[in-house]
Amino acid sequence: MQQENKAGTLWDMVARPWIDGRELQVVPPSENGGNTTVTQTTPKVRAEKRQIELNVYLDQIVSEKVPELERQERRNFEKVQAITNRLLTVAWRGNRRCNAYFEDPGLATQVETYQALDVDTFDCRMFVKGFEIPGSFQPISGLNHDVPPGYAFFCVNERFTRGEKISVRTAWQDCIDGDGFLMPGAIYPFFAKAIKDALQYLQDKGDKDMKKVLMIETKPSLVLKILTDEKEEKDGEDKNNTTSKSKESDSDEEEEKEEKKELTVNIVIACKGYNWPQGATIQQPLPKQKPYCELGRQCLADIDDAMSDGASMWYLEARPVSLSKTLQNSRCHANVSRNPVKCSRLWKFCFAPVEDHFFKTICSFRGGVGAPATVIRVLQLMIANGEVQNSWKPLNQHVLRTLMFWQFKKHAAKIKTFPECFFMFLGLLQQCLQGMSCPHFLLPNLNIMESIDSSCANVMKQEIAKILESLEQDTTNLLIYTGIKQRDEEPDQEQGETVNQ
Repeated sequence: MQQENKAGTLWDMVARPWIDGRELQVVPPSENGGNTTVTQTTPKVRAEKRQIELNVYLDQIVSEKVPELERQERRNFEKVQAITNRLLTVAWRGNRRCNAYFEDPGLATQVETYQALDVDTFDCRMFVKGFEIPGSFQPISGLNHDVPPGYAFFCVNERFTRGEKISVRTAWQDCIDGDGFLMPGAIYPFFAKAIKDALQYLQDKGDKDMKKVLMIETKPSLVLKILTDEKEEKDGEDKNNTTSKSKESDSDEEEEKEEKKELTVNIVIACKGYNWPQGATIQQPLPKQKPYCELGRQCLADIDDAMSDGASMWYLEARPVSLSKTLQNSRCHANVSRNPVKCSRLWKFCFAPVEDHFFKTICSFRGGVGAPATVIRVLQLMIANGEVQNSWKPLNQHVLRTLMFWQFKKHAAKIKTFPECFFMFLGLLQQCLQGMSCPHFLLPNLNIMESIDSSCANVMKQEIAKILESLEQDTTNLLIYTGIKQRDEEPDQEQGETVNQ
């Protein structure tokens, strides 16, 4: 009996050995009339083996690389926040119009103001003050108003009495036009001048951090480019770390490569929205069938509760207007693009708070087994490691999250492991790039892929096909893509044995 158990254990251990580079399956004598045979594995067995290998490699990536990426993002965020807050505080000091129309930068909440689009790219929203009369301005959107999908006009409420309209117009006279539209084009000049003067003032005073800041005007928003010395920051962290001496052996090339990096901050004028806007379709990011419906309904209930408590679940942002002339609704795009006045009135919808609720919901699905956050981190590692080109930069957090929402909405039942989530996501991304079409999760008339250049899309399609093919051939390529292994390294023998076991 002991011999049978021992033999059974041995057969289990060598269930799928590798012989002469071919994937083979050993059939034990007990299952083949006393004869031992070796047959080629089925596609199902090969798929199971890839699942096991990828899960092992994922654990290694999560333990070694993801924390490093998160630390880097946290360092970048802290630097961006410190520099931007100091700049805005000086800009607002003594500036009548900025203080009259914008919230105090020092009192704004961190969650609403800052959002990470990537490891080194951030949004900073400067919110206009709350209106003294609730509902002073109302968003106007839709093709019947000649407003392109994803955008809105913001005008004085038509239902107000004449006296109320006069009061609103008087209070916001520097920011509206003669027809009562709140215009990013009217706010931008004094907004940009205040920040530009503050930056020049701090640079003239010899502020070392501000001397590394370059301001670029992208009407009606601003972009700050911040040069950061990553090596100095890491050295500062290592002073409090007794194990830092082991890191001093890094090569000079790596130090030079990491020495200076550029952080991007988009400073955006924004208005908070409270009542659900017309044209937006709220839907849960999971199927309506059991067992998913309860989690999805709870997500929508949390959003409703937050709105009832006075929280803003969407914003209108003053972004550079990029209107498509080739995709759907091209006539409306053309009409607006030919009219400078209409262009200067356009605000862009942003549903970042709602998307945060949705993303937390799908991350908690099946206890987080699907790991959508990890999939996005792996893609960010591939971009940061230089394994894919800079053409992937347009795939910011908003685009990646939208694709993930559609994936879980349609295929939640098929997502049980990280590899399934990862490969399904790459397939969905490839499909959307092929057709250059993917609807916004809340604005069905808005195609989020129209912001991606066709040449970038072609490069991404080719690289996705290359990634899928390479992982099909050898799953250890995932370690190369994420920077754990170098291309010229030999496979780790101990690691291979662990995977096979």
